[in-house]
Parts: sequence; structure tokens; C-alpha cells
Amino acid sequence: LWGDEHEAAALQGLREFLVGAGDGRRNYQAPVSYRIVPRVLGQAHRALSSTEQAATVSLASISDNPVYIPPDDAHPLGRCISTGGYHNAMVTPALDDLAAIWADICLLCDRHASKLLNGKVSLLPDLLMTARHSADSDGHGNVGYVPMAITGYLEQAKLAAQRTFIPGTESAGAGQDDVATTAFFAWTK
Repeated sequence: LWGDEHEAAALQGLREFLVGAGDGRRNYQAPVSYRIVPRVLGQAHRALSSTEQAATVSLASISDNPVYIPPDDAHPLGRCISTGGYHNAMVTPALDDLAAIWADICLLCDRHASKLLNGKVSLLPDLLMTARHSADSDGHGNVGYVPMAITGYLEQAKLAAQRTFIPGTESAGAGQDDVATTAFFAWTK
């Protein structure tokens, strides 16, 4: 009913993980971070598909300048030609989309870890502590710091997910080379 092949694939994958989990239900509305998982994973499928397509086309195309063409009958030493540019317009947005979806997935992991430790939401013992009271430790138990650790990874992912812009180099007196390629910056992120 969603009409998107990537979201349908994500939903099917989640169904496979739930095989044998039982059919018990409880009367409560799950947090939004739980309910959007199939859509966000669908977005991840879409970003991966787009990246695969960009890689397939980009790796088979000439996007460097100059380019060396191997020898053939007419040119026994090969040729070196100018292609007019080296800007690969597909790679950078695809890599940026991958970085962005990882940041979103990291955020969902943070929310899920927090909700898992909250007994009112998970219906599990608070902080997953059993056979001891929270006063017997620093109050967070063995896994209570997981959300704090995730926050660091989340912030790193968000920084990497910023869009990659075409960098200018004209102020360096570069003449014809007045912009730099974006693919290397996107790949690094």
C-alpha cells in the first residue's frame, strides 16, 4: 500500500526478522521512532540503490581529465585526450545521501536504546537491571550509558552528512581550473 519498492523491501526484511516472535500485541501506541523504521530503512535501500547506479555508470564513464586511451591499431602508442572536465555529477550526491541516511539511522538507534532502557515504554525492567536496585550502582546499571555513547557517534554522523558543495579555487590564480572536484570530499565524509 505504500507504493515504494524500497520501503516494501525494508518492510519485508523486518518481517523476516520477526518470524517466530509470536503474535502477541499490547494496547499502546509505540514511539514514532519505532513506527518510522520501515520508512527510514526504505530510504536507506533507495540511497544504496542510487549509489549503486551512480557507481555503475560513473565507473564505466570517462570523468577524468585528461584521460589516457590504450593503444589500438590506429594509435599504437595510445592517446591522451582532454574530456572537457572531471566533474562527476552523480557520485557526490549519492555519497552525501548515504552519509545522511546513516545519520538518521544513528538517531533512531539512539532513540531505540533510550526507549529500551525505559521500563514504561519497553515493559522491561528499568535500565534492564534485574536482581539489584539502581541504588546499588551509579544509577545507570551496566548498559545505562549506551545512549550517551551513541550520541557521540550520532554527532559524528551528522557532521559527515552535510552536503558537499563544489569548492572554488579561482582565488588561487588557477586560471582554467576554477573549481575542484567534489567526489574526494564526499568520499572522505
